[in-house]
Amino acid sequence: MAFVVAPANEPPATHRRLRRTVMIVAALMLLGGLAVVGWIWRHPTAFDSAGGGRVGLRSSVGATAFVGIADLPTDGERQVVTIESVRPDISKTIAGADIDLLLCRGGGIGAARGSIDRYCGSVEPLTGVDLTIGHGTRHQIVARVHSDRRGRVVIDAVEITYSTGWQQGSQTTGLTAVTSFRP
Repeated sequence: MAFVVAPANEPPATHRRLRRTVMIVAALMLLGGLAVVGWIWRHPTAFDSAGGGRVGLRSSVGATAFVGIADLPTDGERQVVTIESVRPDISKTIAGADIDLLLCRGGGIGAARGSIDRYCGSVEPLTGVDLTIGHGTRHQIVARVHSDRRGRVVIDAVEITYSTGWQQGSQTTGLTAVTSFRP
């Protein structure tokens, strides 16, 4: 009969299994923590959350209405964001209504008919724009709505896909904008 003798300095098998299990659990927790920190670090939060208000405007059928949807941050540290895309969250619309999202630089509106040039330093499309937000800046996302039919257009918020530094992500921001068209 042959006996196998374990070396004197080697721990029993149950200790080795326990140590291996503890090391695997510790490694998985470390990887999970790094994943969470990496995700938070890579996904920006430059804009305020959606909700908290409502703006409305009554306009004549055939007219163009402008409604301020989201005031961009004016406080906090200045940062440059590149707007990649902006998509309105429309809960009600009129067949054939035209809805465009614009950037009002250097100003803002509640709601207006006709032109908003006197309220904004400049008005421009949002996609591909480099924009400085934060301390002392004033910009607003504005919806331009036109309808040749009677009815209501309701925009609940906007989803902005953007990058700042090496962070990239999307956020939903803004308030509910209601535009009613009547003859």
